[in-house]
Amino acid sequence: MRTSDRRRFPDLSRLRKPVPEPPAPPDENAEASGSPGPPLVPAASTDPGYPAASTAPGYPAASTAPGHPAASTAPGHPAASTAPGHPAASTAPGAPAASTPPAARTDEEPTPAGPVDLASEAPTIGRATAPHLGRLNADTPLRPPAIALDGTTAGTFRVAAASMIGTGHLASGHPRQDAYNFMVGDSGRLYIAVADGLGSRPVSQLGSHLFAESVLLAAAEAEDAGTGEPDPAALLRQASRRTAELVEGVYGQDPRAAGFVGAVAVITEAGGRLARIGDVSAFSLVDGEFAELFAADEGLVNIVTASMPGEREEEIELVDVPPAPVLVLGTDGLANDLRNSGNLRAWLGERWRVPHLPFGVGDALRYRRQGSHDDRTAVVVWRGTPPTAPSATPVTASPAASLTASATASPTSSLTASPTASFTDERGASFAASPTASFTDERGASFTDERGASFTDERGASFTEERAAFTQEHGGAAGVGNADESGAEQADET
Repeated sequence: MRTSDRRRFPDLSRLRKPVPEPPAPPDENAEASGSPGPPLVPAASTDPGYPAASTAPGYPAASTAPGHPAASTAPGHPAASTAPGHPAASTAPGAPAASTPPAARTDEEPTPAGPVDLASEAPTIGRATAPHLGRLNADTPLRPPAIALDGTTAGTFRVAAASMIGTGHLASGHPRQDAYNFMVGDSGRLYIAVADGLGSRPVSQLGSHLFAESVLLAAAEAEDAGTGEPDPAALLRQASRRTAELVEGVYGQDPRAAGFVGAVAVITEAGGRLARIGDVSAFSLVDGEFAELFAADEGLVNIVTASMPGEREEEIELVDVPPAPVLVLGTDGLANDLRNSGNLRAWLGERWRVPHLPFGVGDALRYRRQGSHDDRTAVVVWRGTPPTAPSATPVTASPAASLTASATASPTSSLTASPTASFTDERGASFAASPTASFTDERGASFTDERGASFTDERGASFTEERAAFTQEHGGAAGVGNADESGAEQADET
């Protein structure tokens, strides 16, 4: 510091207080062995109105505890009482003794209060109930899991499903009463069963699960009989009768105590048919827009006038299923929300346009909506090829390319390319066609070219095509974009 600086900034070092050292850790060996640790000794400070530093519970005095160095002798720090320009901590007028508070713990994460849940992309609509574990009533032996997830490729369909307990049942301690199941027959038909137990019946969860199982058994019998297109209404009645027999004969319960509503769908590539009893519903999804297949119910929500078992034939509703790209079957816990919430329809409509895995459908049903407390179940069916994003860089010839040479490489494939054509593939790589280009013919065979690349055809054989005849005849190359006899564009294997 320059002399002029000393004049401008007076020396304040005599007013500074010494920096206290953290207390030494207690003797863990003494605690483990049962022997007492070092005694707590009061600090030498006699300043009135200030407690001695050694009286902090569980910490020995920094300067006098036997076996512990004084705070003033810590390496790199001068003694508090002898540092030039600094008065001793114990004799400074009006100053307290050196304080030794416990050091803050910064190396540990706070323990979460719990319960811990996975993050979700599902929206919250309105003032909804926060997620919670709920409770379980005592003496509930016929209890299905609170959550069920499923998904697979079933014939030409992609199917994913989820069923989860509602917040109302979590709060009341009752089990999940929804159920679903599906199967594909040898004919390629897809059979789906969805059921919802009546909340007023004591073992309705038993009836709904047995019904979903019984529908598939009835469908398997219809497939074996081979008597034509199975009638979903007949499958529903057959499954209802079997459920009543099992509830009474196997479980010893009154069938009326296991009451439920449900639906049965028989789906084909051309469409299908759907039968239901009660308020289980179905929606088609086209370009992000839901359309309910059944007429809107004008009655009170969650009040049904028909149920199973013991249904009457005239109570069964039948509708045709259109060949929409996406079909959604669900219980009223989902159906009511789709009817009444435009935000939810828009969100699910965009999300379910493409196939989902089971956890994807399950997460979609984790949305929270004000007033929505019932169990939710969805079986989502996707038909055909799902939409895909277009290629960023299509295969195109350069302006200088002249695609005029044409030749036949095999009896079933044709190639059109100039010996000097330049191409850009879907990955953005540019290259020139040469006599060693590879191609795929109509038979599905992928050939190995003269550059040494290896390919395997659909028959599992690895082989190399001899290109000499083609090269001698045309002096040119097989093009990258190869058109077969039907005019379809073939992708470059390289």
